[in-house]
Amino acid sequence: MQLLLCGKTQTVDRNMEEQLDKLMHQLMDLEEYEIIVDDSRERLRIRQAEMDPDVMMGKLLPDVYTQQKIYILTALRKLGQSLTPEDETFLTENTTATLRLISCGVKTNSTDVPVAAQKIHQLGGKWFPG
Repeated sequence: MQLLLCGKTQTVDRNMEEQLDKLMHQLMDLEEYEIIVDDSRERLRIRQAEMDPDVMMGKLLPDVYTQQKIYILTALRKLGQSLTPEDETFLTENTTATLRLISCGVKTNSTDVPVAAQKIHQLGGKWFPG
């Protein structure tokens, strides 16, 4: 009888250790994810701050600036970052209906993406912050 109880206790202990290991692994994954998201937010904000002088000095075309800023602000919003009222106003004033649909995850006409890609290419090919 004692041998049977000892075996069951060991099995329970092993199962609890496995569950604890799984939970610790999930916690580490969550912490790593949060670090990546925080780092992404910081890099996007830095790029946003660098763009203002670039457009004022003529290093960045105004249309490219607008597109990159829309991309950055939309990405920040999707990463859970609160936007300033000025940023919200900028998005409202500069985002087309198609981009609004895309940023909300709504599927658009299949011709929208190639047309947008062509316009980005015409504007210097750089829409994503680099």
